[in-house]
Amino acid sequence: MLFNTALLIGKNWPESRSSAAGTRTLQILSDLKSCTHNVHFASAAKAGEFSDELPGIHCSAIEMNSDSFDLWLSQLNPDIVIFDRFMTEEQFSWRVRQQCPEAIRVLDTSDIHSLRHIREQSHKSGQPTSLTNDIAFREVAAILRSDLTLVISDYETAWLQSQFQISRQLLLHLPFAAQSLPATAMLPYEHRHHVCFIGGFLHAPNIDAVEWLYQDIWPQIYSQLPGVECHIYGAYVPARIQQLHQPSKRFLIKGRMESIDLGLPAYRINLAPLRFGAGNKGKVIDGFRTGTPNILTSIAAEGMNGEQSWELPSADTASVFAQQIIDVYQDPQLWHRLQQQGYEVLESVNHPETLNSRLVQRLATVKQQLPTIREQNFYGNLLWQTQFRATEFMGRWIEAKNRNKS
Repeated sequence: MLFNTALLIGKNWPESRSSAAGTRTLQILSDLKSCTHNVHFASAAKAGEFSDELPGIHCSAIEMNSDSFDLWLSQLNPDIVIFDRFMTEEQFSWRVRQQCPEAIRVLDTSDIHSLRHIREQSHKSGQPTSLTNDIAFREVAAILRSDLTLVISDYETAWLQSQFQISRQLLLHLPFAAQSLPATAMLPYEHRHHVCFIGGFLHAPNIDAVEWLYQDIWPQIYSQLPGVECHIYGAYVPARIQQLHQPSKRFLIKGRMESIDLGLPAYRINLAPLRFGAGNKGKVIDGFRTGTPNILTSIAAEGMNGEQSWELPSADTASVFAQQIIDVYQDPQLWHRLQQQGYEVLESVNHPETLNSRLVQRLATVKQQLPTIREQNFYGNLLWQTQFRATEFMGRWIEAKNRNKS
């Protein structure tokens, strides 16, 4: 085994049935199990009703801003620590560096939050948004402090290099791992009906997507596809989305889909009308896996297809998006071409064994070359100097404040 003990510190307890972020956490834990004797997961968040079971993983609840974490960590003595998103790196990496200085520190970005933020602000204002914002500063600092950063799309990898001159040595492109369902789980074109959208509503791009779908896209489809319904699925539905439930318009808010593998194959088309966001889109992967053709905006399609070209162009206006739904819904030949393309993308971009090997081999290289990697990371070393350790000193101040209260 490459490592004796690995620790993944989660921003939240994974909920793979609620969000793609939860699926991503399960993927990383599975990869760690393939190369590590003992894999641990810890989070300062509370486990919820829909949190995943983690068989074979040692799970612990930890506290932020508490020296109890230091004692626990020193006893665990991991060889590698993975931080789930930059906020977790800010909270815990300095403690890991102090207690386990030889442990490899890895950041899993989930998606590049600063890119998503820039796009969201630009979408709302209609104006370009500066890269010099607080989220970009914090996220890039977390990347530079880490020995390796996992980036979920090739677009984001190139963006980090071009916009912030981050060394390729510090980055690893690691998409979602996924495979198509068995043929026996698939329904044929003629047995599939209606269209659907799936996305958790704690994620702002999904709220915007459903509102755009309801207001501008669905009215153009309603009369063109008689009897066809649009079903909206997602966890944590807010009131502003629930009020869009309009049976008379055949636009139905369904809430959580308990099993995507059982539910999505019944639909003829999977919709991804995303107008801002970043990273790989779990909903698009689910379309590929279940043989359900996707209708995509350029944001939804970005970084998803490797070197393959898309059968359909990106649909970035309501009229184009609506027309593609109408065309694909009624054309079985086009529908089957899109289905086959999804299978091919999964095989070339998202194959689990390929991605597992990519990660394990890179971790082996980092382990072997760790002193050199750290020595060459000038800006990372700069950020560990006293005058730039704001996250550590804020954590220490909160810890002292809490101690004085008790």
